[in-house]
This record gives sequence, structure tokens and C-alpha cells, in this order.
Amino acid sequence: SGGGPPSRGGPRGGLPDPVPLAPVPTMADRLARLRDEEAAQKARVAAAENAERAEIGRLMETLTPQQVISILGEMQRLTLRAPEVARALLSENMQLALALQHAEFLAGMTEESPLSTEPEVRERARNVREKLWGTAQAPAPPHPSTIGGLPPGAGLQPGMPLHPQAGIMAMTGVPP
Repeated sequence: SGGGPPSRGGPRGGLPDPVPLAPVPTMADRLARLRDEEAAQKARVAAAENAERAEIGRLMETLTPQQVISILGEMQRLTLRAPEVARALLSENMQLALALQHAEFLAGMTEESPLSTEPEVRERARNVREKLWGTAQAPAPPHPSTIGGLPPGAGLQPGMPLHPQAGIMAMTGVPP
């Protein structure tokens, strides 16, 4: 009953309704997506590193205290005989450096492990420390002639630092 021509189709008088356009991503949208992707990648890398560190810890914890001490003694001998080789070996192999730091913890040479450990492992390390060093605390530096089972006279060179809290890592100059 209106005065105009009869209407056909949609509200635009016979023309089809427009198809909604897909939103055009803005620069802010792109930056946000890139940040999200970067954060997800960092999370994946961190998870992989944590898994690797946990595996290193688990592997070292399967060794007996005698095996751990033997490994540390061999590394110490290498450090004394060829410090440049030991330094290069550790700086190029972070897994080895972590394993040796964890070994120092397991042998009672340090009070803290660079790796997360279960309470039972901490207790075992404390027991080893008490048996080897006669104390619940990390030991004072041993006399140079007894380090790593070396015979008297084959110990540290004068001026070579040995910090009981950093162990072999301090001898090589690789930061703990």
C-alpha cells in the first residue's frame, strides 16, 4: 500500500545483499601474530632445553659415586695436563659442562646442582658428601696433591684457582 513501486529482493531494491569482506589484517594484527609465534617458539625451545637438562641429570644419577668420582678425576687430569683442551671441550659442549657440574653435586663437592633434582637425589648427594668429606657442607679445597686421585706432586699448578663451590669448572675458566 505505499506509493512507490513494488519492492523486489532485498532492501536495496533488487540488488543482492553484499558479501561481507574478510577483515584485512592491520600492521598491529601482524605484529601481535608474530609476537605470539615468537613466544610459542621460545616456549618450545625452553621445553626442549628443560627436557635435555632433565635427561642429563637422570643419566648422571644412574652412575655410582665411584663412577662419578672417576669421571671427575679424569676431567681434572685433563684440566691439569691440557687446560686449553679442557676449556674448549667444555665451552663447546654445554651438555658435558652441565653433566660435570651435576657430577660435582653428586660427589658432594658442591651443595647445589645446576639441574633440578628430586629430594631422594639431594639426600643421596648429602650422604655421599658426609661419607667422603665427613661433613654435611661442601668441602674446603683439598690439598693439591690429593685432587682427583693424582699422585703427590701432580696437583694444581701454582696460581691455578680452585674454588670448592665451582669445582672443575673454576679450574677451566668456564663459568658455572
